Amino acid sequence: MVNNEAQRHYERVLVPVDMSETSADAIRFGLSAGLLEDGATLLHAFSLVAKRRLLSSGASPDVISGYVDSERHGAMEEMSAFLVANELGTQRWSLRVDEGLPMQVIARAVAEKRPDMLVLGTHGRSGLLRALIGSVAEEVLRSVNVDVLIVPPARPDLRPPKVAAVASSEA
Repeated sequence: MVNNEAQRHYERVLVPVDMSETSADAIRFGLSAGLLEDGATLLHAFSLVAKRRLLSSGASPDVISGYVDSERHGAMEEMSAFLVANELGTQRWSLRVDEGLPMQVIARAVAEKRPDMLVLGTHGRSGLLRALIGSVAEEVLRSVNVDVLIVPPARPDLRPPKVAAVASSEA
């Protein structure tokens, strides 16, 4: 979806990732299309289940801050491992992990970074599952005023097979 005058070259690309195969596919597509040549900002939202409990139990701000920092560090490590596991770790990325629900984090990052484009994978859910858990991609399309590239899930018949190493023992 193009919301602004079409550009020949996108300089500030934001890629929200949930560390799923569809996110890896979106990054791969963005790279193959030349949209992520100059690097991009990969954005991941993490939510803090225990933060509310800490607040209601009267935990000190230092304890809460330490918990948030620890979870942010864990999310950053998880994102790095995701990139390496998907053979995307050799690219130059700006990594950003923010606390909050996915759409809140995306909207905040769009307001702060003012990207030219978002590249976002979608899980392709439909029916009841989509009604129950929603669609971040659909909400992004309705909510942001930047160009958005939605990458659907790769069809299994078009996905290259993963090669597994097989150990053999010769007698």
